[in-house]
Amino acid sequence: MDKIIATASGLMDRPGFNWKACIIGLSTANFLFESYVDWRQIHAVTKNGAKVPKELEGKIDSETVVKSSRYSVSKLKFSLVSGLFNLVENLFIYKFDFLPKLWTCTGHFVTSLLGKHLLPSCMSGMITHSLFFTGAISVVSTFISLPFNYYKNFVLEEAYGFNKLTVKLWVSDLFKQTALGFAIGGPILAAFLKIIDHFGDKFMYYLSAFMGVVQIVMLVIYPKFIQPLFNKLSPMEDGDMKVAIEKLAQRNKFPLDKLYVIDGSKRSSHSNAYFMGLPWGSKQIVLFDTLIEKSTVTEVVAVLGHEIGHWALSHTTKLLLINQAHMFAMFTFFAAFVKNNSLYKSFGFYNEQPIIVGFMLFGDIFGPLDSVLAFAISLLSRTYEYQADEYSTRQGYGEELKKSLISLHKENLSSLVVDWLYSAYNYDHPHLVERLRHIDEIEDEISSGKKRLRYIQTLAMKKSAERRDLILTILKSTATKREARYYLKRYPLLDKSNIYKNPTDLLKNIQFNQELSANGKYNQYIDGTLESQPKDEIAANEVQLNDLENAGDEIHLSDTIRVIMIRIRNLHSLSISTIRNIGETLSKCMRLGASPIIILENPREITNTTPQHTSTLALQIKSMNERCDRLVTQLESNCDFKLRSLQGLFQVDSKGTVQFTLPELMMTPLFQGMIPVLSPWVVDKETTQARIVNSLDIMKYTIKALQSLDSRHKGMQVTSEKDKVSDLVTVEKIIFIDELGGTPSIERYQSSHVLINLLQEYESIKSELLKCRMSERDRNIHLRNLIDMNTLLSIATGATGILTTPEIAGLHELRSGTNPIIHNILTDRPTISSSLPKGIPIIVHLSKTKDAGLNIEKMADNGEIDLEKLQFLIEDSFGRKLDLKHYLERINGHISGLIIAGNYEGCAILTWERSPHDKDRKNCIFGQIRSLPGLADIVFKAMLVNFKKELIWRSRKTNPVNKWYFDRSTANYSIPNSNWRMFYSGSKPPLEKDIRDYVGVCTSIPPSFTS
Repeated sequence: MDKIIATASGLMDRPGFNWKACIIGLSTANFLFESYVDWRQIHAVTKNGAKVPKELEGKIDSETVVKSSRYSVSKLKFSLVSGLFNLVENLFIYKFDFLPKLWTCTGHFVTSLLGKHLLPSCMSGMITHSLFFTGAISVVSTFISLPFNYYKNFVLEEAYGFNKLTVKLWVSDLFKQTALGFAIGGPILAAFLKIIDHFGDKFMYYLSAFMGVVQIVMLVIYPKFIQPLFNKLSPMEDGDMKVAIEKLAQRNKFPLDKLYVIDGSKRSSHSNAYFMGLPWGSKQIVLFDTLIEKSTVTEVVAVLGHEIGHWALSHTTKLLLINQAHMFAMFTFFAAFVKNNSLYKSFGFYNEQPIIVGFMLFGDIFGPLDSVLAFAISLLSRTYEYQADEYSTRQGYGEELKKSLISLHKENLSSLVVDWLYSAYNYDHPHLVERLRHIDEIEDEISSGKKRLRYIQTLAMKKSAERRDLILTILKSTATKREARYYLKRYPLLDKSNIYKNPTDLLKNIQFNQELSANGKYNQYIDGTLESQPKDEIAANEVQLNDLENAGDEIHLSDTIRVIMIRIRNLHSLSISTIRNIGETLSKCMRLGASPIIILENPREITNTTPQHTSTLALQIKSMNERCDRLVTQLESNCDFKLRSLQGLFQVDSKGTVQFTLPELMMTPLFQGMIPVLSPWVVDKETTQARIVNSLDIMKYTIKALQSLDSRHKGMQVTSEKDKVSDLVTVEKIIFIDELGGTPSIERYQSSHVLINLLQEYESIKSELLKCRMSERDRNIHLRNLIDMNTLLSIATGATGILTTPEIAGLHELRSGTNPIIHNILTDRPTISSSLPKGIPIIVHLSKTKDAGLNIEKMADNGEIDLEKLQFLIEDSFGRKLDLKHYLERINGHISGLIIAGNYEGCAILTWERSPHDKDRKNCIFGQIRSLPGLADIVFKAMLVNFKKELIWRSRKTNPVNKWYFDRSTANYSIPNSNWRMFYSGSKPPLEKDIRDYVGVCTSIPPSFTS
């Protein structure tokens, strides 16, 4: 910095350079430019001053517009005259070397004061001389400007009704201002000069810091000591305005300390409002009494909302920092002139170089550059004004702010016609019309935003209701927390929808801010698909199932896509309302985490060996495609997710094997959260002709393709991580929506089977169908559904099958129950429709006699059962630690039956229990069921088959699973003075004595838990 300043000083200090002519030229040029700008404004106002701007029509009358135009022109003409006088005054001062002469005179005056001992000897230096010199200039300038000051107040302002000054008050103000100038300005100027003299070439750093401190100190002392010398500040009286302002401050967290009213009407009828206080401290709001008198409460609040906007957006602090930077730049530039010999000599200072004179002359040189900087700051200030207007408008004060701005312009007779150059050069606030337009734009934006917000709120309310309905469905359908956790583990909801983390909030319908984001993992698959193009057309036509194994490494997923495959028969016979209801069910399935795939059945189910005429085939395919498209349209009207109709997805070879044409055609929309709708026709691989096939083939291949894709995903993982790899895609449910519904049962008087274990009951149910009284058509459809379901579940071994009607599939949430598809997703159990899990083996161990009950420990030693798994199942079911020793001591030798489902996913332990009231009475069978969701029915059915005569069990009265027990018991009894409810099932009606014994058994069995 020192080198730069030294270089600049050398360039500026040229011997013989006429700085006087330079400064006179700059001053004259500046006056001419400003006069030109003023003339443009006079011309604009004179030409259009009688017209009411379009934006102000009906808000300001033409008389006010004309009056404001005259006032504006009068002020501009006065400005031109006073500016011309100031220019002539400066030229006179420079021409006749008034500055060096005044400097010499004040020097003699200081010397005489020192000689008379009126000043201490310590004040004999340059600083004292400079203070007297500056004071003399101030007195002379004030005296010369008196006529202009008087004219401005008592002629110009008086003519338009603004002046409230008396001559006495005017003179008093002049003396006070002059006295304050000497009292405050003198010490500041002395410190100013001392810093420059003491710190030499580095003075700009210290001087900038000093002036920054001065600004802050003035912000503190002005309202307390200076303002009261001219105006009276009175605390605002209690009332509506004070309450409204305090509420505004509180809402915006504005640090309001006090509210004042200033008697501005004492000197002028102009109105205003401002804040007092440091930018980062408490504030005082000062309102002119004229503003309160001429404005409504809401208009005043709107104006203050604008001012609070400046505070909230830190405009004051920013401008303070900018002003500091501006001063530093000015002082740095002055460092290049402070010792400029040619500058001082040009103005007659040959022997001395007074710093104060150099700074005054530097001001004239720096003026043009400073005008550019001031213009930039004005542009920034205008931007801040727009922002503050927006702040107030978004507070809801847009209309009041516009009224207040218009009112202020009317009362102050501000010009309503502004030339663009005049406005840009002189105004640090946007013009009224510009501000009104900007406020209108913000209001339009807010209005459209409110419409959008209302739409979003409506949508959010709908989504919230759906979420609440979803959670209530889970709570209603899952009898226990264990079942709910089992569902959530398989179909994870949003974290905010976790019924165990946020049960109260969810049921109270509280909104959450959740970010919506695309599934990036699925996008990797999609991107890989788009980037992978077949090498040629032949290669594209030879895509086989095994080709999935050779695909690129483009999938890295952790979430599992859980597919439910839905086959709809006789779509054409379904009403639009039924289809839409099914759409709502699909929508809820998606929200529960399932991914539906819809397969439309060919009405005729033509096999791929049936000859087909080309023209007839084309019409049939066209018809099926149209049905797919129509289904998509109808479902999307009530479904929150998009559907995509897919045709020609498969190809068939000469052996009749159906295969994908291109797997990504289905996988990409599935990964994107869309519902694929598949039409049952394929392309003949050899002839490339279309062929209609059985929907079963389509479903079989889809399952195999998904399984192959999942295997390939797992195979791509590092060997050591394979055990940790989650499934990419699984087939969870296979649903047949058929007008005939579930498989009829003779046992249930030809109502549908509630649950079928296909591994054990498939052949018997086929035989049973042949005995049912029904039409041959219905029997064939039921048989075909059973065979198809058995075939598909044999491939998708972990899936569950559901047979239901279109009407039941579209059921909404009811008080008495829930939709069977939704219920099965949540619990893996049936409600009304048939649910057909495949491949659950049941092992039943029965005791031979009452006196030779089973011994679990011996069975474990013999390898008949796994005691550790059995213990884990019991503990997991109750959520408590089992005291195994106590439990086995109580039941060993008394176990009448042990039923185990699958790999210890479910079990029932049945014991002989003797009544505590009658020791001679025979034993009764007491049962306990523990199982995963979906297996309880299987275990319960096996229990009833083997213990048909008499079976009792107990449950706590508050247990939500009791609703399930009610449906499966023949009698139940709430035991008084206990937490237990007793349930009974058997072929013989229980007598009163039996009930008493059963109650005794239920209340006497001790728990076997450690905690």
